[in-house]
Amino acid sequence: SESPSASPSPSQSPSESPGPSPSLSPLQSPSASPVSAPSPSPRPSPTPRPNVLSLATLESVAAWVQQYLGFTLGGVPTSAPQVFSTEVLMHGSTMAIGTWLCTSFGMPRLTVGQQDYEITDWGTGVDRATLIIHDYTESTSAIGTVFNLPSAIHSPAVKVVSVTRWDANGNKISAVPMTFSVRLGSAFGNTQLEFYRYADGSSVPNNLENEGGSIQPCSPPEVGCFLIRTVQTSSIAGFRVTASPSPRVSPSTSPTPSSDGGFAAGGGDEIWWIG
Repeated sequence: SESPSASPSPSQSPSESPGPSPSLSPLQSPSASPVSAPSPSPRPSPTPRPNVLSLATLESVAAWVQQYLGFTLGGVPTSAPQVFSTEVLMHGSTMAIGTWLCTSFGMPRLTVGQQDYEITDWGTGVDRATLIIHDYTESTSAIGTVFNLPSAIHSPAVKVVSVTRWDANGNKISAVPMTFSVRLGSAFGNTQLEFYRYADGSSVPNNLENEGGSIQPCSPPEVGCFLIRTVQTSSIAGFRVTASPSPRVSPSTSPTPSSDGGFAAGGGDEIWWIG
């Protein structure tokens, strides 16, 4: 028999459904059957919000990632995380690390260093993903790669966001478009920005739009808000473009972290690493 939770009681057809008034008298009741209508099924519990953890030291961040996400900071994850819910780890205002599951709560908008990041479309067939948002100068310690600037007139402006995606069978997904938003605030309202993609393990920047991606204003428009679409994932960085050469930005030379050690973090502007 059909479940009664989403349909009228057996004694009333759709044409006999009561009107919106809540004050019907017994004689006006749409059901004339002496048998009480079945009680509706209870509403399902809302999907729990992601667990959000904050850790003060880089050593504890590295250890947590190793234990609960199954990879080591200082390299691109090679296998899908064996987790059961969306998780978020914050390290002050300089770093965010998280996992996302399609069957769990959506990844929230993350604020790192007064900049907001939100993935609006993970891509077709994506079952789970990991992400890291960190400073451009810490690319070596975070993902094990040194990034070259696109040119002397480019300087880092947006955090590095690392996203690695897998399907339900644990196969890595790269060549599927993904979309995310970046909210940089009013200070970037008149700033010329360009976004570049770095292949996994590569220091060579590739212009995102030349690869078929796009950079659009957010809808509805917000000052300093951009909607970024990339045709594939790896490392994505946003840069200011100036008329004169920018001071040289030296990447971190901190050693690759291990499960029992942290890594040095620094300040500066950041990139999205999406792998």
